[in-house]
Amino acid sequence: MTKLRVTFALVATMATAALMLSGCSTASSDASATAGCQEATTQLEAADASLTDAQANLDAVLRDDNKVGTRYEDDANAAVEDAQKQQEAALDVKNTACVATPTPTPSASAEACATTWPIVLSDNTNNRWFADGIVEIKEATDEASARRAAQVWLEEVRKDPRLLAGAAKYFLNRDVETSTLQDGECASDAAVTLVTELELAIAEAKVETGEAPVDGYNSGVSGDAVVGAAQAGVSGDREAIKVTLEDGTVIWIMARCGNPVTAGPPSVPPGPTDEPLCPDGTPIPPNGLCEKNDSENVLNNPDVPDQVKGPGTTPVGTDPGPATPAVDTPTGYATPSPAPTPWTPPTATPVPTTPPEVSNPEPVIPTPAPSQSADPVTTCDENGDGIPDDSCG
Repeated sequence: MTKLRVTFALVATMATAALMLSGCSTASSDASATAGCQEATTQLEAADASLTDAQANLDAVLRDDNKVGTRYEDDANAAVEDAQKQQEAALDVKNTACVATPTPTPSASAEACATTWPIVLSDNTNNRWFADGIVEIKEATDEASARRAAQVWLEEVRKDPRLLAGAAKYFLNRDVETSTLQDGECASDAAVTLVTELELAIAEAKVETGEAPVDGYNSGVSGDAVVGAAQAGVSGDREAIKVTLEDGTVIWIMARCGNPVTAGPPSVPPGPTDEPLCPDGTPIPPNGLCEKNDSENVLNNPDVPDQVKGPGTTPVGTDPGPATPAVDTPTGYATPSPAPTPWTPPTATPVPTTPPEVSNPEPVIPTPAPSQSADPVTTCDENGDGIPDDSCG
């Protein structure tokens, strides 16, 4: 940190050298002026490198939860401020020493907004915060790159008072008048303070890659205000970074548009977003199916002729009513075929469940055989009528 700090003595020495070089610019040779310019250019390059190192160190501190909010963060911020002063001093020396090769002057707008920044309204085509989205969010792959993407997003948001006021509502739950964030063509001091608070809120939050929820609530820009979806539903490319604030509030920032998305209804006025709409103007629900409009059903339209509505209007098994009258067709006069008779299934004969009765047969009593006597059996002759002859005894 110490090597990044610049004392006022060094700045004074550089300024003195610049004055000497400036005084010699007309009296000394061109070679001497060139040498002074080269020295000043070298000093400026060293100052630029110091500022780059300081900013990299601050980014590293902000990514370390154990260092955020501690003296490490204070020292890192102080180092960046000192490096910026060093760069400004070196630039002044170079501009004075290199009178023959002046550096390009900043735009009039940038000069007027020396302590803040110029106001630049974003392109809100299709109700997006940023019509072309945020490339850094799309390219984020880990926590470090996601946090850098959030910083890039805020850098763009701060230029537009409408978006800055909307960000205050989403991240700080605060209502801010856009008129207080602008001073002519420049951002106001109130805008500077608000951006600092938003930077702190994001620095204290957990920032990671992710996708906006399909049942989340999208946001948009309509006219001069940030608005939110009245119904849940986020479709299409939902690639985003996920910002979890210290109080547990979760906000997704989508890459495709820079729109914040919340899990519940947002606290901004309802309005259009970049979500595709159903025919009735409502957002497409998460299941992707729009509500059917019965007024568009030809069967319910009295202006549609019966012959156009087609068959199938009579429930199966019911009386179709009188025959449809003859209709004129392109091929001539034709009479529609009568409606078919509903099919009735045959009645099945029930299967008996009672077993048939079984009668018990009478027992057969055997007839005893006649006893045989010792006398010889006399055989009697029968006449023609089967009557025994009288001669039998």
